[in-house]
Amino acid sequence: MILAGYLVKEAKRMNKESRIRKNDEFQRIFKTARWVSGRWVTLHYRNGEGKRSRWGIVISKRIGGAVVRNKVRRRLREICANLDAALFKKVDLVVVGRKGIEKVNFWDLQNDLEQVCRRAKLIEEGVAKKDKNN
Repeated sequence: MILAGYLVKEAKRMNKESRIRKNDEFQRIFKTARWVSGRWVTLHYRNGEGKRSRWGIVISKRIGGAVVRNKVRRRLREICANLDAALFKKVDLVVVGRKGIEKVNFWDLQNDLEQVCRRAKLIEEGVAKKDKNN
C-alpha cells in the first residue's frame, strides 16, 4: 500500500486464535507464569497449550481514560503482532502496561517490549531488529 508517497507494509493482525480473551485464562497465566519487567511493560509468560502463541494485553484504569487506554492497547497489539513471528516456541504471554506507558512513543515502547522478550529468552538477539529493517 502506498500512503503519502511512502510504501507502507500491510498491518499484521492478531486473529482470535492468537489472543487471550477470557478472565480465567488471564488468571491462570498470572498464577503459574514467570514474569520479566521492563521500563513500561511487564511480561508474564508460560508454555502454551495450543497450536500457536497467544497474547493478552492488560491496561489498568490508572493509566488513563478509555481513549488513552485504547491508544496504548492499539500500539501494544501492533508490536505484539510483529514480535509473534520471532518467538522461539509456543507460549502464552500477557503484557501489562506500567505507569507512564501512555507518555511513551511507539518506537521506545517497541524497544522496551523487544528487550523484555530477549531477557525472557523468547526471541533471539537482533531478530526483531532485522524484521524492522525489512
